Amino acid sequence: MLGSLVVTAMLVGLWYAFEGDFGERIRLYLDALDVVARYQEFMTISQKFADTFIHEYSREYGGLVLFVGLVSIIPAQLLALLGPYLLALFMGKATLPDREKRIYGTVFVIWFLILVVFLTAYFLLSSRYVVLLALVVMPWLFLRFAQGYENGSAKWRSVAVFVLAMMALTGSYSSSAREKMSLVQAGHWLIEQNSPVVYFNDPRISFYAGRTYFMSPMEQPDAVASGEFLVWLVDRDDMERLIDENRVSLRVVEVFDSGGDDVVLVMAGL
Repeated sequence: MLGSLVVTAMLVGLWYAFEGDFGERIRLYLDALDVVARYQEFMTISQKFADTFIHEYSREYGGLVLFVGLVSIIPAQLLALLGPYLLALFMGKATLPDREKRIYGTVFVIWFLILVVFLTAYFLLSSRYVVLLALVVMPWLFLRFAQGYENGSAKWRSVAVFVLAMMALTGSYSSSAREKMSLVQAGHWLIEQNSPVVYFNDPRISFYAGRTYFMSPMEQPDAVASGEFLVWLVDRDDMERLIDENRVSLRVVEVFDSGGDDVVLVMAGL
C-alpha cells in the first residue's frame, strides 16, 4: 500500500512538472515499442537513404548501413564522456565481485538496448542519454585505475598523476556550455516579459521559459497578433535571412547571443 502511494505521488508530481506533457511522453515511448510500425518506418527511411546515397549495386545493404551507423553513435558518445578515464584500460585487470559484475552488466545491456530502440525510432540521441552507461562503467574503470596505480610502475604512476592534474585544471573553468547560455537568458527574459508566446522552434527555450518541453514540433501560426512572440534558435548566419522573410509581418524584439554558433531570435507581430 505504501509503495502504491509513493508511485502515485511520483506520477502526479511528474504530471504537474511537465504541465500535461507527461502523457504525451508516455504515449511516444510506448509508440516506440511498436515493433511492426517501427520496423516498417525504419525500412522506408532505409530505402530512401539507399536510393539517395548508396551505390545501386549495394542498395540492398542500406538498412544495415543505416542501422550500424546509428548504433555506432552510442559508443562514440560514451568514449567522449569517459575521456581520459580510458587510460585505465592500459593499467592491468580489475577484480570485481561476480554479483557486482552481473548488476552493472545487466543495467548496461538494458539501457544500451533502450538507446538502440530510441535511435532507430527517432534518429537522434543526446549525449545526456548516454550518461547512465558512463556511470555504470565508471566504477570498473576507477577500480582498475586505482589497482593499476597501486601495483603499477613509477612510469605509470607519473602518467596517472599528470592525467588527474590535467583533468582537475580543465574542470576549473567554464566549458563550451556558455554557448548555450543564450537559451537560459532567453527563457528567463520571456518569463519577465509575461507576453504570449505562440511559437518556439526549440523545446529547450520553451522549458527555460517555464513552458512545456514539447516532444512534437510546434506549428508556426500563419497569422500573429500584435505583441505575440515567436522564438527561434537559429544559426547566426541564417538570422538575417529569417528576419528578411518575416519583415512584412514581424519585428525583431530581442536577440540573445552568448558567443556560440546559434543565437536566439525573438520576434513579435506588428
